[in-house]
Amino acid sequence: MSQSFSLLSKRLQQGIIDKLGWKSLRSVQEDSIPTILDGNNAIIQAATAGGKTEAAFFPILSIIHDEGLAPLSAIYISPIRALLNNQEYRLKNLGSLIGVDAFKWHGEVSSGDKKHFKNDPEHIMATTPESLEVLLMNGSKPCSSLFENLRFIVIDEIHYFAGNDRGIQLMSVIERIQQYSRFDIQRIGLSATIGNPSDLLNWMQGSSNRNQSWVQPDSNSKRKTKLYVRHIDEWSDEELSRKIIPVLRQQKSLFFADSRSIAEKVANTINDLGVNSRLHHSSISKVHREQTETLLQRESELMVACTSTMELGIDVGDLDVILQYNAPNTVSSFLQRLGRTGRREGRSAHYEFLTVNKEALLRSISLIELAREKWVESVRFSTHSYQVLIQQVFSAIREDQGATLEKLTNLLKGRMNFSDIGESSFLKFLDELVKNDYLSIVDGMYFLSDEIEEKFARKNFLDLCSVFETTKEFTVKHQNREIGTLDSWFVQVYYKENEPFLFVLNGHVWKALELDKNRFIIHVKEAEKGAIPVWQGSSQKTSFEIAQKILKVLSSHDNYPFIDQDASQRLKEYRTDFQYFGMKQGVMVIEEEPKGFTLHTFAGDEVNFTFATLLKHYTGAEVKSDYQKLKFKLEGYPYERLEKMIGEIKTNATREALLELRKYVGDINLAKFQKYLPDFAERDFIIEQLFDLDFLKRFLEDIEIDWRLL
Repeated sequence: MSQSFSLLSKRLQQGIIDKLGWKSLRSVQEDSIPTILDGNNAIIQAATAGGKTEAAFFPILSIIHDEGLAPLSAIYISPIRALLNNQEYRLKNLGSLIGVDAFKWHGEVSSGDKKHFKNDPEHIMATTPESLEVLLMNGSKPCSSLFENLRFIVIDEIHYFAGNDRGIQLMSVIERIQQYSRFDIQRIGLSATIGNPSDLLNWMQGSSNRNQSWVQPDSNSKRKTKLYVRHIDEWSDEELSRKIIPVLRQQKSLFFADSRSIAEKVANTINDLGVNSRLHHSSISKVHREQTETLLQRESELMVACTSTMELGIDVGDLDVILQYNAPNTVSSFLQRLGRTGRREGRSAHYEFLTVNKEALLRSISLIELAREKWVESVRFSTHSYQVLIQQVFSAIREDQGATLEKLTNLLKGRMNFSDIGESSFLKFLDELVKNDYLSIVDGMYFLSDEIEEKFARKNFLDLCSVFETTKEFTVKHQNREIGTLDSWFVQVYYKENEPFLFVLNGHVWKALELDKNRFIIHVKEAEKGAIPVWQGSSQKTSFEIAQKILKVLSSHDNYPFIDQDASQRLKEYRTDFQYFGMKQGVMVIEEEPKGFTLHTFAGDEVNFTFATLLKHYTGAEVKSDYQKLKFKLEGYPYERLEKMIGEIKTNATREALLELRKYVGDINLAKFQKYLPDFAERDFIIEQLFDLDFLKRFLEDIEIDWRLL
């Protein structure tokens, strides 16, 4: 077949030809095989359904066969069980090419099957980070026998893990497994969308001494893509029949929505208009979700309305078109969803946005433009991740029913996310956990306190194995009907007791009546006409790059051939209003008002929130922000002092200044184990999660200020 194919073991070559019926390898496999055979840690990047699994496992299986590796040889890690179930058959099929098998390990697998596997493991195990944590907490003796021959770890959808608590946990768990293996475990990450692959490689590298490679084959095929943005002013049968139903006829499609309630509205409406429709989201039973997935593989005409549950690579066959209610929040999500279509030879990838408000229209255009520029979000890796470190301390102690200081200190080594937690800080951290009665020390050994033992002993410590809460969003309800969801970050940052909390959701301004933090529910009513929301736009954080692209869309005269006539007309109206104001890229417009200033930045939520909180700290003013602007309210404050303060932030603000900002964000809960953190650790964690001073200073350094004074 090719030079790379010839590097594989003869038995595997024969299996690929005879059993799989392949006549050639894809470019991603051609490039990955020599890299992995050379022993490099690697990130393999290719489009969804681009053959990344085979790219990783062909060379792995070749090494297992040629070197006669004993089981357990390779672990495949999936972010979700549904994808894991999907991949089990695939891994078994690949393993059979050289006469080895794969075993799926997660919570739904019987204890008898798990016991048999521990006593007589297969060569490949497919699992999740939480299941690996469960295995580690079973104790070092079973772990040493199970993991001693482990040579490879393959992390699917690695971008999904990077930058969040599950990813931090996973990297720490891999390091703990490394202590039991006789090999320097080779680490291989698979992804369709990566913004900063070098940083991702360094994060995945940990304590490994292997060389690194980023495999991103050139795509000579230039896959054709159909992209459209269709705009409607109201959700009506007439509008949908005119714009959407023709797209869905005789097609298999997914229709992504912002929330479960919108997905349900989409499914019901489309079904009533004569297109066979189903529903797929996290609140639907597993049985019904799997039935829907099976139907998608079999039917020739079916529309499935879904939330992000269908974003990852669950195999539902060849899809014809992806529809999107409004817009996803990131380019990464957009590309991930786009990649579900156009897999068949000669077919185009096909994605259609259906926007129902100004924000969604601007965001849709911006996502497409950024994707055309081949820009994808970079992951920002935290280095003070106490919220996961505390869970790892508890788990490591549980692993051996007690732990030495040396063993606990080793948790810092090889973990990028703990790299700015020095040994002295860690000793202080442990001392505080003892003082707070979460740990105890006996003869130099650390143990879980009775309180922690009792708290997590239920369900055999399973709750200790997961670092994330099941609810990450607040459900917004109007008269007990769900109207959408809000990101936890926004609610907890912007909601203040005894202050009105107004926000935009699905094109309407709502006023919070009651906030139930325990059940993550906000009860609302429609705000009075003319009410100004605390923040506007998406229910998720908007990045600097997307905010800047929205500014470019508004301030330019560029034409976009992928938007329909209604969208074009609306964009023209939005531009007329905006361009009259006269803002452009590279400029921050500061408007003086009778009671303060408005700073128009289009710098994104995180930069603006950092800016707003620093201004509040230094001036005592009331300052609020969204991704576009800051509202500075302090009557009679001279613009010269504000100008000087901005200069001070640009040149002199330090991390020490950030540490003072904790008091401005109130009682905010961002992580499952946060409540157990000592005060200093919680402060460092929250500051890192909410603020980005370095980015703010770069923004202020590069920007020109246009003062609009009264």
